[in-house]
Amino acid sequence: MVATSGINNRFMEDRQMRLPSFHRMVTLTALCWAALATGGVQAHEGHGGHAAAPAKEPPRADARRADPSPAERQAVTAVHGGQLVKGQRQYFEVVYLPRETRVYLYGDDLRPLTAREASGEVLMQVRGNPQVFRYRPRYAAQQPGSAEQDYLVAEVDVSQIRDGDMQVTFDLTGLPDAQERSARFSQTFALARGVAVAAVAVAPLTPADGEGIARQRTCPVTDGGFDHGDPIKLVVGNRVLYVCCEGCIEAVRRDPQAYLQKVARATPMGSAQAPAPPQVTAVRAGDRDRPAIEAQRICPVMNKPLGAHGVPWKVTVDGSDIFVCCAGCIRKVEQDPQRYLARARDLRVAPLR
Repeated sequence: MVATSGINNRFMEDRQMRLPSFHRMVTLTALCWAALATGGVQAHEGHGGHAAAPAKEPPRADARRADPSPAERQAVTAVHGGQLVKGQRQYFEVVYLPRETRVYLYGDDLRPLTAREASGEVLMQVRGNPQVFRYRPRYAAQQPGSAEQDYLVAEVDVSQIRDGDMQVTFDLTGLPDAQERSARFSQTFALARGVAVAAVAVAPLTPADGEGIARQRTCPVTDGGFDHGDPIKLVVGNRVLYVCCEGCIEAVRRDPQAYLQKVARATPMGSAQAPAPPQVTAVRAGDRDRPAIEAQRICPVMNKPLGAHGVPWKVTVDGSDIFVCCAGCIRKVEQDPQRYLARARDLRVAPLR
C-alpha cells in the first residue's frame, strides 16, 4: 500500500523519516541556493524562475528550455492547466494539484501519448530545506472506452507549499518515443490554476457494477463494508467509486481526489480483470419515449433542445436510457457513458430555466 506523504515549507515527511521541526532545520545560504538553481530546464513562461536539480544530481546535458509557441502551449494547457516542458522529441505537461502531481505525455506534434510503460522518480526540494524527497509515480489508467488521457501520478500533499518555494525534478524512463526513452527536467513548483474540480454525481447501479463493488470491498469514507444495503455509486469525472450510504456522499464531494486515491491504494493490484465496457445500444426514439424525452428536454452532449435536429435518438447504457439530439452524439456517449448518464439524470430533475 502506497502511503500519501505531505510536505510544506515548515516540515516534510515521507515513509522513511520525519524531519526535525522548523526551528531546527538548516537554512541554506543564498550562495548554496544559487548553486542549486543552476542548470535544468526553465519552467514555461508565466511560472518564472530557473529550475534546480537536487544536490549531487545535476540535470543531464540533453535537457532543454521549455519554449513552445503560444499556440502549442494553449493546445495543452487549455486541457489540463499544467506547466509544459519540451524534451528532445516529446512534451511533458506537469499538473500540480493539492494532493497529487500528474505528468501527461505528448509527441513532438502535441499529440497525446500513453504513459502505460513509463515510470521514474520525482524529486522535490523545498526552499530552505536541504533534504530532497523522492517519490515514484504510478500509472493512472483510464476506464475502458474513456476519451480521457492517461498519466503518471505521484501522490503527495503540496497544498501548503507556496508557488516558487520548491524545485521539482522529474527523471522519467520507459517513454513511448523509441528515440527518447528517458528524459530528465526540472521546474519551479506552482499549483495549477483554473483546473476545474471534478463534479461528483450519483449514478444508478447496474449489473456491471458487481465486479467493481467486489474489488473495492469497503467504503473509503467509513472504512466499513457494504453490509447494510446496496452501496451508492459515485462518478467523479470519468472514474467510479462506491460508498456505503448517503451520509458519505458529501464527504466525497468535499475532497473527491483524496477518496479516489484512497480507493486506488486499497484496491489490490491484479486482483480482478478490468471491468467490461458497458453495453451501449442506440435506436431512434419512438412514440412510447415521448414522456421521457419531455422529462429530459435537453441533449446532454450538445446542450440543445431534443428535437432540434429531428427525431431524437435513444441510447441505452446497461439498461439506462439517454436521449440525444442526433446520431453524432451517440459516439460521445459511447466514449464516456457514465458522464452522460449523470448529465441526463440531472436534466430530468433540474427545473427548466
